[in-house]
Amino acid sequence: MKNSLVFVLMLFIGACSSNKNEMKTLSGQTFNPKQNKANVVMTIAPDCPLSQQYCKNFSALANKFERDGIVFWGVVPGNYYSQVELNHFVDSFQFNFPLVLDPEFEFLKAIRAKVTPEFFLLDDNLKILYRGKMDDWAIAFAQKKVQPHYFYLENALQDFVNHQPIQTPETEAVGCVIEY
Repeated sequence: MKNSLVFVLMLFIGACSSNKNEMKTLSGQTFNPKQNKANVVMTIAPDCPLSQQYCKNFSALANKFERDGIVFWGVVPGNYYSQVELNHFVDSFQFNFPLVLDPEFEFLKAIRAKVTPEFFLLDDNLKILYRGKMDDWAIAFAQKKVQPHYFYLENALQDFVNHQPIQTPETEAVGCVIEY
């Protein structure tokens, strides 16, 4: 199952790099995750409260792991949001990373994303090493702890950087459902 998912993801990225369905950032630049050592993806819906609330933590992780050659970026599903809404999100929540638009859900379907925010760690072959939630702060959509105790994404990144197997490769993400 995992090998077929990697194959589908590789086909998707390969197709995107050679046709009109290239991955584009909010600013219109072509984005190719295959050229990175590793990628951390955050699925984002600008009107999802959890997407908004996790931006600061996402930035903190990026600052911690940028020296390791890991590229952090966000993916916006569908074409529900205007340029003005997306720019407002970026400005309001200091999302200082490439924000990739996925109007046809091609990338998100390839990685089987379910909610926003959902986090993915992909290696240089675009194999999914981790998928799920950032930490255990959000228990359910409207239920949160005072502070998190388990930092799943950060632990996966630390395992990756230390060339160790990912101890917890998957958790169940909590957030706003992606409407395919």
